[in-house]
Amino acid sequence: MLSTLDIKHFALIESASLDLEPGFNCITGETGAGKSLLLGAIEAITGKQANRELIRKGADLATVDAVYTDVYDILSRDEEIESYLDKDEDQIILSREIRSNGKNLCRINGRPVTLSLLKSVGDKLADIHGQNDRQLIFDKDKHLELLDRFGHQEIYPAFENYQKAYKALQEVRRQEKILVADPEERKALLESLEYQINEIEEVNPQVGEDEVLREQRELLQNKEKIKDALLQGLIALEGVGETSGAITQMEELSSNLQDLSIWNSEYEGILIETNDLIDDIYNLKNKLQDDLEYIESQGNQLDEIIRRLDKISRLKRKYNFTIEAVWEFHDKAVDKRKELIEAADNVDKLQKKKEQVIKILYERATILSDLRKKWADKLQEGIEKELKDLGMSAARFKVDFKKFSLSDAKSYGLENAEFMIASNKGSDFKPLSKTASGGEASRVMLAIKVILAQADELQLLVFDEIDTGISGETSAIVAEKLKLLAKSHQILCVTHQAQIAAVADQQFFIYKASDDETTKTYIKPLNKEEREHEIARLLSGDSDDEQSLILARKLLYNA
Repeated sequence: MLSTLDIKHFALIESASLDLEPGFNCITGETGAGKSLLLGAIEAITGKQANRELIRKGADLATVDAVYTDVYDILSRDEEIESYLDKDEDQIILSREIRSNGKNLCRINGRPVTLSLLKSVGDKLADIHGQNDRQLIFDKDKHLELLDRFGHQEIYPAFENYQKAYKALQEVRRQEKILVADPEERKALLESLEYQINEIEEVNPQVGEDEVLREQRELLQNKEKIKDALLQGLIALEGVGETSGAITQMEELSSNLQDLSIWNSEYEGILIETNDLIDDIYNLKNKLQDDLEYIESQGNQLDEIIRRLDKISRLKRKYNFTIEAVWEFHDKAVDKRKELIEAADNVDKLQKKKEQVIKILYERATILSDLRKKWADKLQEGIEKELKDLGMSAARFKVDFKKFSLSDAKSYGLENAEFMIASNKGSDFKPLSKTASGGEASRVMLAIKVILAQADELQLLVFDEIDTGISGETSAIVAEKLKLLAKSHQILCVTHQAQIAAVADQQFFIYKASDDETTKTYIKPLNKEEREHEIARLLSGDSDDEQSLILARKLLYNA
């Protein structure tokens, strides 16, 4: 459940902190007070789009932080998400910063994550029905996905099995395309592969070779400077002419220390250290001589190294930027060449494989289709019952399937689905997207949400003005539906209806206040007396009207 929500500098909200109850939480307030800002903050923390226009004027960034509890069982099924969880804590802290430079910073339990991972977590924790959410449920391209979600216990495993067969068919078709390709096209492809393979093999770049060559190029480009430094180093060690070098001087020092150690044993240790140092100097001299000989032996190899580096660089640019990637491309090209060469021998074998894969695909598609029809009937029955409860007793609902031929198999199956509704007795079924009135659309939306919620593991259901276009008895029915949902889910609902607000376990009030310079939106939880006055306002527009207060108390008492 969503335990805590902290919002800072988000549009008109300077700072707000909400501690939510497990059951039914509702938000009320006057029109224009900013109730939907709360929904926007929840959308932001669950990975939805959020731009810098949401940052409060005068601030550099907007922040939203949310604490969800009792999440481990749901989120731990995703290996990537599980790595961010602490089983002992059994909570997750989501954070998002929306910055004025357009960049977002997202965190899970304090660790930076991508927006897509934040969204993945959010999708598993909350279902948000905003005022624009009608476009989702009333979009026919989403209906099959919603049906599968409703029957996920049986449909998802069958869907996964179907997809494995579908991918196998796609692979067979890819191989078939190679086999049945035009001879000239196959010849051209073979020639291209041969050229690419030979080009890589002729250069034969070794992993790490380019780094070594760059070091050698740097060395040779500075050959004279390096050679001069080596010579000066040798002169310093060996001396020149009548000037003795460090080696001669150190050996003289060693001889003197030898004499001194006879008279004073303290010099014995110094003598040993000096002799060790002389050995180190001889090693250094040998190193300088070896490097000088190497430099002089290189002659004019700089041009050769530059040409070699150029060949390797061209291969890397052409075949994915690293030598490892060049060889990966080479190996794939070799495999593809082998496929083409052996193609003629594999035609019969591939045809038999294709027939087998199509048979498996059809069997699995049939199982998937049958399960979808089974759950479509259950969805129909459930939604019609909900619509009846919501005052649409004559409404009928069905899922209309459009079948595909086997040759037109899609990644999601051999059918698509569209929700259809007949709102009145004797009326024909029409696509759900043609539902006309706002009140009717809201009731259909709520019916679908209630049915899907019963099948979902989502903890939090958020409704923004689900009561649009309804009133009176229907509002009371909607209130009861939300109250029932709150027994198995956490509900957060923005509402204008007194009947709905009255059944909530906790009520928040959103209001605006202005001074000479700014306007701010505030959110506060209401106590019992404050709730009575707010519900009275929802009933009559006057929070102090005595008759409205009496009715408000009655609604709260009966809730």
